Amino acid sequence: MKMKRQMRTRNKILKIENLLFTLIYVLFIMLFLNARTISKYTGEALTDGNAVVAKWDVKVDTSITSNNISIISGTTTQDYKLQVTSESEVTCSYSIVLSNVPNDVKVAIDGGTPKTPSDNTVTFDNAGSFSINDSELTHEHTLTFSAPLEANAVTNNQINLSVMAEQIN
Repeated sequence: MKMKRQMRTRNKILKIENLLFTLIYVLFIMLFLNARTISKYTGEALTDGNAVVAKWDVKVDTSITSNNISIISGTTTQDYKLQVTSESEVTCSYSIVLSNVPNDVKVAIDGGTPKTPSDNTVTFDNAGSFSINDSELTHEHTLTFSAPLEANAVTNNQINLSVMAEQIN
């Protein structure tokens, strides 16, 4: 009986050893195949090269005219001049956005049709563009402000002017 028990114990130990050996073998195979798969998709290359970044430089100059605009409803218009300059090395277009414009005031650009503000904002989409081949680097625009006869009195409003430029290609 003691012998049978020893045999059973020994058989159990052998089974555990075989199971451990099999697990270690399977883990080894999995790690080996996984490492081969990873190394298959990675690589390294050495090269020399240069990265070229194009210059971006669009500016607005509003100093060519007075910043004070005075409009009497129905009788006068007031012009405001600004210049947009580009020394960019890319083709770009720009829009002119006026915010905080009183709802009774209309604004036109370069003699065009006057626009009425929407939520106190007037936007002139695609007001101009610069090509990298252009010899003309400065565009001058005239904004014309007017108010109809029935407009309410507007005093001390600060109108904000923004030029939104973007690269075309």
